Amino acid sequence: MKIAHISDFHLRHHLPGHSLLARRRSRLMPALLRLALDQIAAHRPDLLAVTGDLVDFPFYAMDDPGAIAQGRRDLQLIRTILDQAPCPVACLYGNHDHPASFRDVFADQALDRTAGDYRLLTFLDGEVRDNTAERLGESLTLFEAALADTDPRPQIHLQHYMVFPERDQGYPHSYREATALHEACAASGKVHLSLSGHFHRGENLQQHGGVHYATARAFCEAPHPFRVYELDGTTIAETEYYVETPAEGNRGLFIECEGILDQIAAVDADRAALHAALDAGLRLVAIVRDRKGITKMERASDALAGWLDSADIPLAGLCVRFDRPDSAADAPEPLLDACHQLGLDPARSGLIARSPEEFAAGQAADFAALQNPTSPADFTKAIASAIDALSP
Repeated sequence: MKIAHISDFHLRHHLPGHSLLARRRSRLMPALLRLALDQIAAHRPDLLAVTGDLVDFPFYAMDDPGAIAQGRRDLQLIRTILDQAPCPVACLYGNHDHPASFRDVFADQALDRTAGDYRLLTFLDGEVRDNTAERLGESLTLFEAALADTDPRPQIHLQHYMVFPERDQGYPHSYREATALHEACAASGKVHLSLSGHFHRGENLQQHGGVHYATARAFCEAPHPFRVYELDGTTIAETEYYVETPAEGNRGLFIECEGILDQIAAVDADRAALHAALDAGLRLVAIVRDRKGITKMERASDALAGWLDSADIPLAGLCVRFDRPDSAADAPEPLLDACHQLGLDPARSGLIARSPEEFAAGQAADFAALQNPTSPADFTKAIASAIDALSP
């Protein structure tokens, strides 16, 4: 049997905005997912396993009817793309998905089914306390019953969170009861393969207690990987493949959100200047700060990105400057990291900032063009000057 495995799209298409982490290329996902399916088809798998975080649903909007409708449309888009897969698809949700919407869009996903000579079990689990997942309720009942019954078929388990190895550095990626789960799998002698997502760095295929475990790297992050496992008796071979990102251009225009982009939204001339920057081949990046907390920052940046999208002014991504004691306000690292993640060259990019700290950061990052407008009346001129300075 051959299984393709892909995970963590963090897609945003109808949902506005971007992930706060520039490396998560949320808005490229529809195109890259279609390319991935073309490549996956060439391997002729018997099953495609998709282990969660299909959508990058904002946590602050979990109860917002408008956002839920947008997120549902994004799930329907993913469903439409996955329906073109060359084989059956087993799909589940992650902590960045909206569970109720997933259950509606993927209502026909059987949690216990046959896949070749194997019994395929899909576990829909969630974070319970302290951002830590637990296997509870219907999912726990399915798990315990499958390990205890008399069905002789070897089992394949799919879940979003990690069972083994346990990875909780920086964020709890494993189940709270991960040790108990993998000990139960080993004791049953029934589980042949267990696949997870969630931990974006991934874990290669490894065996523990007679069970093979693997965690896919995040597809939303370069080099946009997916895996193929070939099951042959008691052995499994793992190969990772990559989807190349379409050329996007390496010239960017970074614009401070506070006091500039949030003002541009109301001025026709400034919007026209941004269109001119896009026409000149510049990719726009919004610089945002969490002065009022991450949730308020994300809500504001999503609202701004939604407005810009409606004006046909797409952002390439965000450069987030987190307000931390160990990070200076004029440190160039956030700018340089955003350039790296978005494929931009600082020597061919520009920055427009009103705050002295951000302007100094642009100087330290060796940006090719720096503009420091002193009032909203200067924004259009600043954009035009940056376009001239960055002309090839």
